Amino acid sequence: MDFPEFSGDGEYLEIHDVYSMHKELGGRYDDYHNYFTARILLLLESKPLYNEELYYSLVRDIINKYYTDFDKHESEFEPIFLLTT
Repeated sequence: MDFPEFSGDGEYLEIHDVYSMHKELGGRYDDYHNYFTARILLLLESKPLYNEELYYSLVRDIINKYYTDFDKHESEFEPIFLLTT
């Protein structure tokens, strides 16, 4: 696929699974494990390499998670922190 070689032998290469990025959204490990950065890059910079249908399904799931009201905050929920075009 003509990808360049990893720099530093992939020393900082870390695989994030979509389940964890979805589960930890807004949680205490979201930033600590870099899930927020991975989600934003997934939404803004990624493209499918394989199984396009699954890819778009996962992207939709991540976006939909941003529009979820959390327990005990239903009356004050406003989805204003994510804008998609």
